[in-house]
Amino acid sequence: MTINILTAQPPPCDPANDGDECTPTITALPHALDQALQLPTSDNRVQVLVELSEPSIAAVFGRDAYLPANRVAVQVQRLRIARQQERLLAHVTAQFDAQVIGRTDFVINNVSLVVEAAAVDVIRAFPGVQTVVRSRPMFLDSPRPTSPGTPGLP
Repeated sequence: MTINILTAQPPPCDPANDGDECTPTITALPHALDQALQLPTSDNRVQVLVELSEPSIAAVFGRDAYLPANRVAVQVQRLRIARQQERLLAHVTAQFDAQVIGRTDFVINNVSLVVEAAAVDVIRAFPGVQTVVRSRPMFLDSPRPTSPGTPGLP
């Protein structure tokens, strides 16, 4: 018996008729899982990473971000980053159908979006945007990057 990993539902099983076929096994190709996890996008939509100008928490505080003495200052910086991200998202979503994939503030101040291709130039022109790059999805069965001299890589 094969369990569909996407629905977690095994097919009906009758031990009298199926015998050993009722033993559950999970078989799925990694590519099938990747396809299921892929964002539904049409031809005119792209996933982009937008880096903003407000410095990330790590850029401002480094390892000291974890010190209790810096707790309030870190929260203030996190609020600055959140405000900048919210302004961008309000601007983009007012004009385009945008889906927020993720937001980061600690290592880098960035927002990941799925937007219409026409929105990319509007995002680039928004005050405080440093870079806009198209995100390339990585799949479980994608070839791993190789680098000569890197231990553990083929």
